[in-house]
Amino acid sequence: MSAHAPFAPSAAERWMSCPGSFQAELGLSRPTSLYAEEGTTAHAIFTQALLHDVSPYQLTDDSLMAKPLHEAWLAAKQLIAGRRFLVEQRLEPMPGLPDLWGTSDIIVFDRFGHVVMVIDLKFGSGVVVEPNTVQLLIYALLAAQQFGGSPDGITAVIVQPRALHSAGPVRDYHYSVDALNAFLGEIQRRVSAALQLEAPRVSGLWCRFCAAKNICTTRHHNLPQTSSSPFHQGRPSA
Repeated sequence: MSAHAPFAPSAAERWMSCPGSFQAELGLSRPTSLYAEEGTTAHAIFTQALLHDVSPYQLTDDSLMAKPLHEAWLAAKQLIAGRRFLVEQRLEPMPGLPDLWGTSDIIVFDRFGHVVMVIDLKFGSGVVVEPNTVQLLIYALLAAQQFGGSPDGITAVIVQPRALHSAGPVRDYHYSVDALNAFLGEIQRRVSAALQLEAPRVSGLWCRFCAAKNICTTRHHNLPQTSSSPFHQGRPSA
């Protein structure tokens, strides 16, 4: 299994909103950036802080990175609240969806071993991420099928210490079991649509990180484009 899934959860907003983007990106490389490298470093420090229960201040001399990571570490510990958890857990594909898997930052279990929470660190400051993002919904679904989900549902949590949000740096959204089951059917339909060779392209905010954005005629014909994801309009309620 390669490092990144063909249907990556982190790119789900794009391939679910624009089914044609999946075929358009095949064979194209996505250049790295200083922001991506910073995020990778931040996640590595955050992981070690949780695994060894030490402050990020003890793991890096970069105070600009250590301060927000320390806040995120404290927030994560409060959310975990002494329960069993896994860090950087590879989540296996579901039956019938072999090209969809991912790695969750933190999975939290109840005393019966059921998944009750998935937590995702977002270190970026430019794009504010909401907790009901499709990425976390997929993590919740994958974690539930691999380990067994709580009968009360799963809470998705974003910890984003460097971005300003009216709700603060820690935001959560709860998904009921019915919502997760409904989403499974939705994602199966979206993956099937994206696998079609002539799948339609739909431009929108999700074009930002698409590897094919500079050669996509649909995007160029529709600039400027500020519409929200059509997936959000039909998302199953929690």
